[in-house]
Order: sequence, then structure tokens, then C-alpha cells
Amino acid sequence: MLRYGSAIALLAVCPALAFSCASGEEAGGGGGGGTHAGGSGGTGAQDGGGGTGNKGGDGGTCKPEAEKCDGKDNDCDGKIDEEDSIDAKTWYEDKDGDGYGISSKSIKSCKQQTGYGDKTGDCNDADPAYHPGALENNCDDPNDYNCDGATGYSDTDGDGFPACKECDDGDKAIYPGAAEICDGKDDDCDGSADAPGGEGDNDGDGAIACKDCNDKDNTMFPGNPEVCDGKDNDCNGSADYGTGEVDLDGDKSYSCADCDDNDKNNYPGNTEICDGKDNDCNGNADFPGGEGNADGDPVASCLDCDDNDPERYPGNTEKCDGKDNDCNPATAATGGETDKDGDGSPSCLDCNDNDKSMYPGNAEICDGKDNNCNNSIDQVDTPINLLCPNGAHVTASVCNGALGCEVDKCSSGYFDLDSTFSNGCECQAQPALTSGTACGSAIDVGTLADVSAGAVTAQGNVPYAGREIWYRFNATDDVDTAGDEFHVDIRFLTNPGNQYRMEVYRGNCPGAGGVQLSSGETQQTDWKTDFNTTSVGCSSGPLPCGQGDCTGTPVLGKTTCDDNGANFFIRITSAGSPTCSTYNLEMSNGKY
Repeated sequence: MLRYGSAIALLAVCPALAFSCASGEEAGGGGGGGTHAGGSGGTGAQDGGGGTGNKGGDGGTCKPEAEKCDGKDNDCDGKIDEEDSIDAKTWYEDKDGDGYGISSKSIKSCKQQTGYGDKTGDCNDADPAYHPGALENNCDDPNDYNCDGATGYSDTDGDGFPACKECDDGDKAIYPGAAEICDGKDDDCDGSADAPGGEGDNDGDGAIACKDCNDKDNTMFPGNPEVCDGKDNDCNGSADYGTGEVDLDGDKSYSCADCDDNDKNNYPGNTEICDGKDNDCNGNADFPGGEGNADGDPVASCLDCDDNDPERYPGNTEKCDGKDNDCNPATAATGGETDKDGDGSPSCLDCNDNDKSMYPGNAEICDGKDNNCNNSIDQVDTPINLLCPNGAHVTASVCNGALGCEVDKCSSGYFDLDSTFSNGCECQAQPALTSGTACGSAIDVGTLADVSAGAVTAQGNVPYAGREIWYRFNATDDVDTAGDEFHVDIRFLTNPGNQYRMEVYRGNCPGAGGVQLSSGETQQTDWKTDFNTTSVGCSSGPLPCGQGDCTGTPVLGKTTCDDNGANFFIRITSAGSPTCSTYNLEMSNGKY
């Protein structure tokens, strides 16, 4: 032991005693002190430096750290490879020495100890035959040698025979040596269900042969309902359905099914004849057409071609009513009684049996035909407002016979350009017919200032030949300060088929001083004074060239910029046929 006084002195020299100073009895000095005679060349067992004891050595060389299984005293406690080593293994008690211990009894050690092993899972540590992986190959032995909770032994049905030695461990009545009975099972486990009579089911009726009265007929088995077929269906010893299963009249029909077993002409399935009897046993004497006289004509129903119509029977006189009055398809009324066109009217009444739109009672339409067969055609027979009702925006219609109904007049501002009666006057004039009809009454779209790049669009169409549409606007020129710039542009944004044309006049209408800028134009018309500013005038653009260096207010030696503002007039016409397709015209100033 390190004495108290020495410890104080040592701590003064080495404050971190436990971690930086070593030797001595856990922390002894290098050459003196200590309870086991340290000092230089001392022999104390745990002294500091230079001794020959168990753990002697140079003073200050042992540094405590976690103990490991490496044959060293890592934690400087004087012990080697203790059970608290960080890599110590867990060993399990193995009394029977089979290499497997039990998990509830274990130790930690760097080396295997006697009576311990490194595997667990033993379910019987008193018998080396029990351990994980042990062989289980005897189905008679109920012991769990491999400790997996299961054995190869089973006797589920409790009949005293293990599953491996019987043929059905789910049925306690089946085991080797049991008595074979008629139940469809291999009761004695000899490989077959072989009770006397056999236990198969050859006819598939669900009854095994040893219980079936006829194992070749699936309509005969115990419990089956008896039917009228001449067989013992329920296996009770007799064919005894209903009134019996005999055939007294020899018509091959059993009495239980025959409606008259004393008349061989009456039985189920026989062909019915016109004799007043129920030949086919369906409950009625019903030869096709019947064997009565439902319509009261002179002929019985089975000879009548229609026993629901007293005007149809053999020997009657044929007339034009579309019926076979005499029951003879080869004869017909004068003119014939066919319906070739399928209009529901026989040829002897139809005014045209090759045209299904013509027959008595049909409604008259505008088609140049006598639709109702009254010898009058179209408007002679029916008012025009019924033959040809006015469509949308139509004020008057006409019937043109085989050509059908046509529009005669349209509401103001509407036109029938497609000649289709069903959609009426489908085209509305744009703008209104009274707008912009001449230069003097041109549609005024307002003032367009170049300073704000003013622009406006207009749409229109030419639904009749000769229409012209006029527009006008005032283009103002802002006060230019460094070169004269002014650009009026009129263009078609859309021009269907390039059929629309424009004429543009500057200043006034044609004939009143207006200057024509374009004629027959299909795309655009421009009037501009865009001068490039230079110190000597313009470098490009129309004369006068001085406008390229003009100023907004008079300056000595400079040209004052002109005011190019003016009124512009545009005339729109069509070079094609009347159309409802609209143009889209843009008028701008300073935009381009």
C-alpha cells in the first residue's frame, strides 16, 4: 500500500495520478517509498521502478485503459484478462458435455472454462442426446431431441398408431387391422377400399357400389327422387313413380307420363294432328291453328289460315285488303297485294308501289310527288308554311318541287349563302348594311396618335355582290424634336382567300382632293415620313431631305419639322363571290 504521506507527496508531483503515473501498488513512485521496499533496484511486488516483483518496471510506464483479452494488465489493477474485459466471451453451463449449454446459466471469460461451452439452446442439459441439430429419425419416438419444439411422432386421431404407420391419421376408425366396412374408405390400411361389392362409384352418382342398386346408371342410387322413367331411381326395389311405370297401350310411353295409356295415338312427344285429340299430351287438342273455331267463320281453326280473322278462310273471295282472304297465297286481288317498296301499303291501293314515300295516308312534303296518293302535289294540297316552315332569319320560303324547299327572303341584314334550307339565312352582314356604305358616310374609328402608337381593328364581310365598306380615321403627328417621324399603317390581319381588297386615300375622299395611296391591295398600305436624324439633313427617306435634321421649334439654321397629320379613308371590297368569311383590318399610327 502507498502510505498516506507518500501519496500526498506523489499527488503534488503527479496530479493526474490515476492516468499518468504508474507502478507501485497501483500508483507507486519511481525510486522510494512504497510498502514493499521500492526504490532503485527494489524487489517489491508492486513497487515502482527497477524492481523484480510481479509487475515491477520502470516508474511511470503503466497507463490504465479498458481491460482486453490480450494477456496484459490493461487497466493496471494487477490482474490479467479479467471477466470484465471488453471482448470477454459469454460461456454457457454445459453439464452433459454435448457442446450446448443453457442460456439461464452463463459466465463471462476470456477463455473457455471447464463445464462451459459457447453455444446455447440445450433443452435437456442432463442428457447429451438432446441439443440443437440432434438427429430425429424414428417416427415412433415422441422425444424432441433437436430442441426445436417438434418431433417426428404424431398420432392426431388417437387410435394408438403413429402417423407414419397408418394411412389416415385424421380418422381414428382407420388403422392397420381395422375391419373393412362399406364407407368408401380404406379402413384396414391395406391400400384399397374393398368392402364386399366394391367401394368405387363407377357412374359418378355419389353412391358407392356396395350401396348402389345399379352402379352403372347415375339416375339410380339410394335417396334419389323417383321419376317416371321405368327405373328404380331411389333403389327401394321397384319403379313406382306416380300411377306406375307400365305401358298398357304399347306406345312406348309409361303410364305415369301418358295422358291416355289406353290410346296409342296419344302420348308425350307425338305429333299433333287435326283430329280433336290431345295427341302430344300437352293438355290441349292444338293442331297448328287450333282445333276449335275462334273467329266463327265456316272453317275449323286447324284448317283455317287465320282463325282470328273471319275474313280469312279457305273458299272465301279475295279482295284488296292486304290479306290472304281465300287462304291461297297463289291468288290476290286485282293490282296485286304485295308491298314492293315496304311502305306498308299493298300495291292494289298504292299509287306508286316503287316509291316508299308515296302511299295513302302519308304526309305531303315538298318533293314534287303525290306523297299521300290523293292526286295533288305539294302546295296544291298543303299550305307553304306547313310544307316549308321558315328557318332562322327567314321571312319567306318556296317549294321548288323535286328540288325541295328553298329560302325566298331573309330578314334584313341576313343572307342565305350556302343554299341549305335547314339552317335558314345563316350569314349576318358585318358591319350593318347601313354602315359605311360610301366615303362620305365612312365608319369613323376615331383619332390615332403616333405618340401613343394608336391602333384599332375592324371586322366585316361581303355577303352580296357589289358591297363596299368605308372606314376613316384621323392620324395626328406629335411635335417632333430631332427629325420628322410619322408612320400610318393599314393592313389585313386576316384576309380569307385573299379575296378582300383595300383602297386608301389621304386627306379626303376620292374626287374631293383625296390622294390615293393604294388600290386593290390585299395585304397592307403604309404612309410614312421616317427620316434618320443627321447634322446635315436626312440620309434616307422621301424629300425634303432637310426633315432629317428638323426641330420642333424654330432654330436658326434648322428646318422646323412638318405636321404630317391627316385624315385617311379606306374602301373595302371583295374580288370574289359573296362570302360570310370575315376580314380583320388593323389601322394604326406609330405602331410600326
